[in-house]
Amino acid sequence: MRIRSQVVVLALAGVLAPGLGGAEYPSAETMLKLNEGMTMDQIKGLLGSPDSVSSAVCGGASGKPWQCRTWKYEGKGNQLTVTFQKVGETWRVNSWSSF
Repeated sequence: MRIRSQVVVLALAGVLAPGLGGAEYPSAETMLKLNEGMTMDQIKGLLGSPDSVSSAVCGGASGKPWQCRTWKYEGKGNQLTVTFQKVGETWRVNSWSSF
């Protein structure tokens, strides 16, 4: 009985909070709306919550390192990676890639 309850709770978590456990992979049409300089809120509004988030220092090889944060969206063997750069107090899209 306890296992059955946990399965129901996990199933409801996926319905009530779709960003948890993986967002739906963005369509090509949606990805065409991505632009450099978009804020994290704009990306979240367009793509939903990412499947994973990481922070790092980017640009080290260029001699001009900068703080970056990466959001990953995964689905059906594909991956969209959106990299943000901190500009002042705001995180903005620096680049993205899909494969």
